[in-house]
Amino acid sequence: DVYFDSENLAAGEYAVQAEYTGVCFSSDEIVLQVFDTLLNIVPTVPLCVDADAIELEANVSSGSWSGSGVMGDMFYPEMAGVGTHMVRIEVDSICSFSDSIMIVVQSYPQVVHSLPAEWCDNAGAIYLEISPGGGIWSVSVPQNGSINPENLAGQSIDIHYFLDTICDVIFDWEIAVNSAPDISVSADT
Repeated sequence: DVYFDSENLAAGEYAVQAEYTGVCFSSDEIVLQVFDTLLNIVPTVPLCVDADAIELEANVSSGSWSGSGVMGDMFYPEMAGVGTHMVRIEVDSICSFSDSIMIVVQSYPQVVHSLPAEWCDNAGAIYLEISPGGGIWSVSVPQNGSINPENLAGQSIDIHYFLDTICDVIFDWEIAVNSAPDISVSADT
């Protein structure tokens, strides 16, 4: 009996020859095809839940993809939902093999702020604080981390905040600046 061990061989064709060198010489040859069973799935970056579908890719021309959010060879983040999802490819040929990859789907961050909808022109500064932090502010009036509403009575302050993340944070707010009433107290004698 002769055994062919392909475990440490690269994919390709191998000619295997057997010879008998006894009193009567005899030989035979067969060509064996060794398939690469090492799958190489192209990794993905984390995706936002509303991102466009992505094509799943591996180093094989055929295979069957499966997992949450998978249709054919496409991954749909919104269908999969927020979380970490295992996506698997199975290849059925002469040699069957499979591999999997984890795909992370993220949700939009929850914006937390303490900005008022209305403010009085004599109430002092309005501080620009928001979570998640680290974004870019765009405000319709000059500011340096806070807004001074003095002399803005009867106007609106438009605020735009943008944070570049996997799921971009876009936050718009408007503050109406009200005029503080003039109160005059007098004493009658």
